[in-house]
Amino acid sequence: MTPGSQNRLQVRCSGCQALLKIKSEALGQTIACPKCGKKMKLVKPSRPSTPALSPAPPIPPEPISDLLSLPPDHLSTPAAHNAYTQASFPTAYKPRTTSKKGSLPWLWIAIAGVAASVLLIVGIVGVAVVGLIFSGSKSPGHEFADRSMTNDSSATASRGTPATGSNSAAGPVDSNFPGLGKEKPFGDKIVWHNVVLPRRGLPPLKLNIFIPKGNHTDKSLPVVFEAPAGTPLLHGADIQFPRPETEYLPFTEAGMITVSFALDGEMRASFGPEAGLPYLKLLRNAYSEFVAADAGVDNGIMAIDYVLARMPMADPNRLMVWGHSSAATVSLLLASKDSRISKCIAMAPITDLKPRLGEILQQPAMSQYLPNFDKYLESGSPITYVQQLQCPVFIAHAKNDDNAPFEVTNAYVEALRRAGGKVEFLELDREGHYKPLLDAAIPKALEWLQK
Repeated sequence: MTPGSQNRLQVRCSGCQALLKIKSEALGQTIACPKCGKKMKLVKPSRPSTPALSPAPPIPPEPISDLLSLPPDHLSTPAAHNAYTQASFPTAYKPRTTSKKGSLPWLWIAIAGVAASVLLIVGIVGVAVVGLIFSGSKSPGHEFADRSMTNDSSATASRGTPATGSNSAAGPVDSNFPGLGKEKPFGDKIVWHNVVLPRRGLPPLKLNIFIPKGNHTDKSLPVVFEAPAGTPLLHGADIQFPRPETEYLPFTEAGMITVSFALDGEMRASFGPEAGLPYLKLLRNAYSEFVAADAGVDNGIMAIDYVLARMPMADPNRLMVWGHSSAATVSLLLASKDSRISKCIAMAPITDLKPRLGEILQQPAMSQYLPNFDKYLESGSPITYVQQLQCPVFIAHAKNDDNAPFEVTNAYVEALRRAGGKVEFLELDREGHYKPLLDAAIPKALEWLQK
């Protein structure tokens, strides 16, 4: 840690997503981003309490925020890890002895022997039963956790079948998915449906579906799928309640259906790394759920299944996926693993997790919070699947992007072209990572979709 860095914190702007350095004295105040002018309230972190009896797991020697790229508005420097000190242990257990000298009566010895034999038999049976349970069945999603740690892109069955039916990713499905429900107006030209898909053994999957107003014949509308952006690619995210005055829906405005799907492994937005150990425990759970969903691929597959099952106006031959930043990473992964995707759009994607997150491997203590992390760096990187990505791809990236390096995306495009991939690469000079990039690239992407 550099001198004086303890007095400076880092904040991710919720507008342009630039990483800003601020003084610790600014905590509790409202600041404006010097790049885009977005105002943000800096929440002053509270000091975590010290565990009372049990020893705390080791904490990484460097602040975890130096390793994790956080969602917008999260402070990225934790408060005082040294608050988690080694708690006092209970006194060592000592066998109880009798108050009288000499050995126990033989009767008691015989009873103790019989009891020990019974306990031994019960223990053996218990271990055998537990072994059968774990060998004969897996917890919900476990098989997908295994798949996400490999490079098997041929498996496309979505994790978590509907609560009242079953589905397959091989094509249009006949399942007991819920209906679209009542539509809600969304501006002047769009209607909105909020859909919740029950899943066996998993939390429901949320979808926001936006449809151009009017009556539509069967298979007449293209569909664009999108995941929420702004995650560090270590956990998932929920989809937000849409607001017509701020929602940017260029694809729906152009006559397409837009489907936003949540990502398993959501983290509470109000709970950041400044909380120390409790945050790491939540991160471990969220990370496990996110990786078990194949870094969001399974969520996207289930969204596709739903559209094909419940939206007759959707054209199954024109299913696209798009995203920006971390959502662009999900779009490339989904297009690589689901052959139903006909075109893919990625704006400023993170295509290789190793340059982005590989420093976490330098912290041995993080292994208990991010299990199999070295494998995830490979399985969660689009660069791993350039051979499998068969559909045409449109990628846009600015050379001055200070969030996702242009050079990494450029290397991905070259690898994709060497593998025979069909890619159109829009190289921009000064549009940065966020809104100017989208303003310049989305019209180009819409033109590309018409080709």
